[in-house]
Amino acid sequence: MLRRVALPFLGRAGQRLSSTDIPEKHLDKFDVDNPNYTKFEVVSDPDVWSHVERLMPKKIVPPSPTEGGPSGWTPVRLTREEARELPYFVQRTRNHMLPVYQRVDIRGPRYVTVVRKVQGDPWALRNALKEHIKQIRGTDDVTTMVNELTQTVGIKGQLVEEVKDFLIMKGF
Repeated sequence: MLRRVALPFLGRAGQRLSSTDIPEKHLDKFDVDNPNYTKFEVVSDPDVWSHVERLMPKKIVPPSPTEGGPSGWTPVRLTREEARELPYFVQRTRNHMLPVYQRVDIRGPRYVTVVRKVQGDPWALRNALKEHIKQIRGTDDVTTMVNELTQTVGIKGQLVEEVKDFLIMKGF
């Protein structure tokens, strides 16, 4: 036998299930006074609610800080005028991080370091990165790829930190 029951607030699922038909054998699970389930209390005090809002995730990403952090993160140092003079620009992600990633292909452990969000001339960035990595490794064997459609530059190897250091040195 089914019975229509009003449910307590259950988050987003509770918005869909504000009242529903529940079989009789499961009614004890929705009993608010059941001692097997956690008790809750509805509070509308604004002083207490400020502590709850502090724990909730932010709806937007805050603006970029102007100072570096203890983790080693550094803000963009280029001004708009300096960025316009360069042949390429690497835009940060929405969380103010450098878009440098490591991709692992399945055929053997093949690692490719990928720089995304390249604006302007990706070939100029590839040439600059290639020269920088040649100096670090001390060899001329640097394999790169450029995808103009997706505006990405790829470098064969595990070079995420070296590429990030290069981009920070350039002011991105």
